[in-house]
Amino acid sequence: YQLVVAVSVGLAISLLAKPVLQIMTPAAYWNANRVVGLIALSYVLSDMRMVIWTGILVRRATHHLAWISLIVAASNLILNTLLISRYSYMGAAVATVLSFALSLGMGFTLAQRAYPVRYDYLRNAIILASAGAIYLVSRLFDFQLVASIAVNSLLGLFLLAIAILVLKPEERTMFWQLGARAIELVRSLRPQHESRGAAG
Repeated sequence: YQLVVAVSVGLAISLLAKPVLQIMTPAAYWNANRVVGLIALSYVLSDMRMVIWTGILVRRATHHLAWISLIVAASNLILNTLLISRYSYMGAAVATVLSFALSLGMGFTLAQRAYPVRYDYLRNAIILASAGAIYLVSRLFDFQLVASIAVNSLLGLFLLAIAILVLKPEERTMFWQLGARAIELVRSLRPQHESRGAAG
């Protein structure tokens, strides 16, 4: 569930980066939207890493984290040196993604040795692949501001639909129940808000 939330937020930011920049900044800054997807991916990898590191923390094998951090820091410096000189800010973004991926891979290997956990690899892969495909599709089009917001918002909803489809029946039921409770909570707050406004 945490992966779905992290990927959904990252995808939403990536899809809406260009229209937001068009609204808030001069045209000279609009190309910065190209790097947002990579930065968002970095944070998704970081979020996955924190979950996976739980096994290391449970077994109190935190000494592994120190040398993982050292290796990742060294690799990040090397990658930045190699890529920034050639590809500028895009090189820095790629170096960040690769560093987080290395940290995730090393952390996963050690965590599974320390405290094996069975993850739903297929479902997680579907979520990640779907988000990646949706983002790549969004890059194929260059709409005007309003159309861009509408199309990218619709593309983002596809990920939510896919996430619901890959849920197990009991999870889907729980999802709808939580949604219904959230709606009821919002409705229960509205009369209180209106009564306070009338009293004021």
